[in-house]
Amino acid sequence: MRFYVAFLIISLFGAVPCANAQQDPFDAVASDVAAAVAKASRKHNLAPKVLVVDFSETKGFPTALGPDLARQFFLSLQAHSQNFTFPDRDDYLHQFAADKLTAESYANSNTFKCYTPVHDVAFIVTGEMKDLPDAIVIKIKTIQVKGSKVIFQQQVNLPITSAMQQFLTPGPGVAGSSGSDRPEMMDFPSHARVPKASANGHYSMPVCTVCRNPSFPPVAVGVRFQGTVMLNIRIGADGRVLEVALLRGLPCGLNNAAIEAVRSWKFRPAQGPDGQPAEVGAQVEVTFRLY
Repeated sequence: MRFYVAFLIISLFGAVPCANAQQDPFDAVASDVAAAVAKASRKHNLAPKVLVVDFSETKGFPTALGPDLARQFFLSLQAHSQNFTFPDRDDYLHQFAADKLTAESYANSNTFKCYTPVHDVAFIVTGEMKDLPDAIVIKIKTIQVKGSKVIFQQQVNLPITSAMQQFLTPGPGVAGSSGSDRPEMMDFPSHARVPKASANGHYSMPVCTVCRNPSFPPVAVGVRFQGTVMLNIRIGADGRVLEVALLRGLPCGLNNAAIEAVRSWKFRPAQGPDGQPAEVGAQVEVTFRLY
């Protein structure tokens, strides 16, 4: 469905510090980031105030590993800093954590116009994580806030350790099934566990019959911020939205606008294996576009 202000795409588809004897896996990259920040600071006469934000995961529901690896990188960067200033991560990141921003959002200078205390940060370090069977691949990027210029980018491969495994337990999301004869399940913050809707799975896809267009927050319009909010939703057998969980979000109040709109939606219910209306979980993308 396409709207003048926003269009909605409904897609129903589906660590710990190393031992002293072990070399810091971020050491070389942190040294290169420090050099890039120092060079850009001299060139543009900037105060080298650097914020390392929590690393984000490109797939699945965010886990605790991203924040922990970001903290490790922050400590390594501190060791290589050249008279840099580092803001208190806790004071800054509680705002970002609630909105579950992606690395792409940090690359947009308009993002920081929606977070008052960030106006004095000159450089942002982000990381996009991708899980492989035996490793974590992180694309580390350093962005000069003024002008949204990327001054450094490099990929780091970290072997998965037993310590990392402790952080890889996902939050609410899709849980795999133990066999092809069983439906995939989705977990929600309320501890509800429901079948995942799928086009060719055990539970059919519900169809949205009343899909209210979300309002565009004035602050987002003012800074011309647009993008996609990803949500997990639980839909009852009566077609009502019972629960909404933020998966990946945007700044400037767009998350709340998307959640408020989706909570009002009505669906033609999914059907279970017995052909009767059934409660299911699904993923929804709400995309905001300015025209």
